Amino acid sequence: EFGQLAVELLDQSYKQDEQMAMKLLTYELKNWSNATCLQLAVAAKHRDFIAHTCSQMLLTDMWMGRLRMRKNSGLK
Repeated sequence: EFGQLAVELLDQSYKQDEQMAMKLLTYELKNWSNATCLQLAVAAKHRDFIAHTCSQMLLTDMWMGRLRMRKNSGLK
């Protein structure tokens, strides 16, 4: 199954270079209407891929970054 292969590839990439693996999750794929790997996983409801540590770390970073931006926006 392609979903399992995707999880295994993500796992190997993450073990080798965590930052690069997170960048790969947000790389816009030209042949897929500029969607990212993470967007495709969400659209396919691939829970194992989304639940992977790499995906969760990226989502946490994105979430916390947005919270920090909102906190510093001057809307106190």
